[in-house]
Amino acid sequence: MLVQVVVESPDRKERRVVDAANGIFTIGRAATSTLPLESGQVSRNHVSVDLNGPRMRVTDSSTNGTLVGSVFVKSSTADMAYGVPIVIGEYLVWLTPMGVANGGRSAEAGNAREV
Repeated sequence: MLVQVVVESPDRKERRVVDAANGIFTIGRAATSTLPLESGQVSRNHVSVDLNGPRMRVTDSSTNGTLVGSVFVKSSTADMAYGVPIVIGEYLVWLTPMGVANGGRSAEAGNAREV
């Protein structure tokens, strides 16, 4: 599954398209993560996001927890709308599966959430 990813940190902002095998997107320091992030505030296997349903399912497995929109998730799971920001350490991450409507906009049509 192709996913449009926007990553923002204090010193850069990056947009890319990533292939998430089986619709599971992982974020952490591990080189095997779908989105590896280098930071002392990011756990090796910080969070996984299941993109297979009508909403993204964010599962935190970190030491510090994860902010998903306005919900703090620590060693638990939260279901959120696509395009809701995920805060991991000093990083903000937005995920939108290609072809999935996001607030009435289709990422495939090039109208992904602007940050």
